[in-house]
Amino acid sequence: MSNYTYQRTSRAHNKAQKYDSEFRNYSNLDKDNIKLGHYVSETDISIRMAFVRKVYSILTLQLIGTVISSYLVTYSYAVKFFFQTNPGLLLFTIALGFISLMALNYKAKSYPLNVILLSIFTLSESVLLGCIVSISHSTAVLQALILTLGIFIGLTVFTMQSKYDFSQIGPILALSAWGLLILSSVQMFIPFSSSNELKISVFAVFLFSGYIMYDTHMIMNRYTPDDYIIASVSLYLDVINLFIRILDILDKESRRNKNRRRAEQDSE
Repeated sequence: MSNYTYQRTSRAHNKAQKYDSEFRNYSNLDKDNIKLGHYVSETDISIRMAFVRKVYSILTLQLIGTVISSYLVTYSYAVKFFFQTNPGLLLFTIALGFISLMALNYKAKSYPLNVILLSIFTLSESVLLGCIVSISHSTAVLQALILTLGIFIGLTVFTMQSKYDFSQIGPILALSAWGLLILSSVQMFIPFSSSNELKISVFAVFLFSGYIMYDTHMIMNRYTPDDYIIASVSLYLDVINLFIRILDILDKESRRNKNRRRAEQDSE
C-alpha cells in the first residue's frame, strides 16, 4: 500500500513544479494570448467539455481494465498460481508501474507513446490491486467498491458545482501524503496497534477524498487541453488509493467480527 502512497506523493511534487513553471510562463504572455486561453477554464466551452469527456472516458477505461485484471488475478487459479510461484514478478510489476508513471510525467503529450505507457501503468497497478483483493474478504471488497464509487461521484459533483478554490488545499494534501508515507514505512517494520492502524486508514480515506476534490478542481481550472492523460492518471490514483484504504478498514472489521463470533462459539 505504501507504493501507492509514494506514487501519489511523487505526483504531487512533480505537479507543483509543473504548475509553478507554467504560471511563470503564463505571466509573460501578452494580452492577446491571455484572451485565447491557456488553461481549460479559459477556453471555449466546447473545448472544455471535450476535455472533460476525454479525461473521464480514459478514467472509465482504466477502471474497467483494472476490475477485469484484478478479477483474473483474484479468481483465476492459473493466474494466481503463476504469481504465487513467481514472487519476483510482483516486484517487477511494482517497479514497472513506478517507471511507467514517471515516464508519463515527461511523455504525457507524445502520442502514441503516452497511450502505451498509460496501458502499462494501468495493467501493473491492476495486478497489484488484484493481489490485495485476493487476500481480502469478498463481502468487504464489494462494500469497498460501492462506497468508493459513491464517494467519488459525490465529491466530483460537489466540486464541479462549488465555487471554492480547492487549489488552496494542495500544500496541505502534499504534506499529509508525505506524513502518510512515513507512517506506512514505519508500519512495515514496527507494526502499530489495531486501533492506530484504523486511525491511519481513516486519515488516508479523508486524504484521498481531498485529493479527488483537488484534482477535479485542477481539471477544470489548471490543466491545459493537452493534459488529459495526466488528469486521468491523477484521478485514477485517487480512486485506487481511496478503494484500498476503505477495503483495509472493512476487511479488518470483517475479520475481527469473524474472530469474535468464533470465540463466542468456542466459549459455548
